[in-house]
Amino acid sequence: MSRIAKSPITIPDSVEVSQSGEVLTVKGKLGEMTMNVHSSVTIKNTDNVLTFFPVKNSQIEEKSAWAQAGTARANTFNLIKGVTEGWEKKLTLIGVGYRAEARGKVLSLKLGFSHPVNYDLPEGVSVETPSQTEVVVKEVCAAMCKKCDKEMQRLVTRIKRIIYLQHTPTYIYIYIYQCLKNS
Repeated sequence: MSRIAKSPITIPDSVEVSQSGEVLTVKGKLGEMTMNVHSSVTIKNTDNVLTFFPVKNSQIEEKSAWAQAGTARANTFNLIKGVTEGWEKKLTLIGVGYRAEARGKVLSLKLGFSHPVNYDLPEGVSVETPSQTEVVVKEVCAAMCKKCDKEMQRLVTRIKRIIYLQHTPTYIYIYIYQCLKNS
C-alpha cells in the first residue's frame, strides 16, 4: 500500500481543480496545467480536499493500483505547487572567470572558452542572475525546470563543480555534480 496516496491534498483558495474523465486540470495564478490520470485511480474532491483511491478489481491488481494512486497524488501536488508558487532551481558556477548573464530568453555563459556559450531558454522558463556566478531557473512545471537544468549541465562540461541548492522548509539539499572531463 502506498502511504503517499493515503495523505490528502488541501486545495488553496486561488486554485481550481477539475476532472473530466481521465484528465485532471489545475488552474492557478501562474497558469493552467493538465495531467492524465491512470484508469486504476479514483480522485474525490470534497470541500477543497483531494483524496486518492485505487479502483479495486482484484487483489493481484490492488498493489499496482495503490502505486498508481501514490504517483497520481504526487504529480497532482506538483501541479498545484507549480500553478501557485512555481518551481525554481538555484545554480552556482564555481571556477575562475566563470560568469553567467541573462539576456531576455538567452542565458549567456562564459566558461573559459574563446566565446560565450549561449543557451536558448524553452517556452515558459525564466532565468535570473542575481550575481555573476548565480543562476536561478524558474518554471511552472517541475519536469521542465529539471530538464532545463540538465541541459545546462551538459553545456558546462569544463566546470569542475556545479552546485545546486534546493531550499525546503526543513532541509537544505546540496547536490554537487562532478564533471570528470579534463580532471
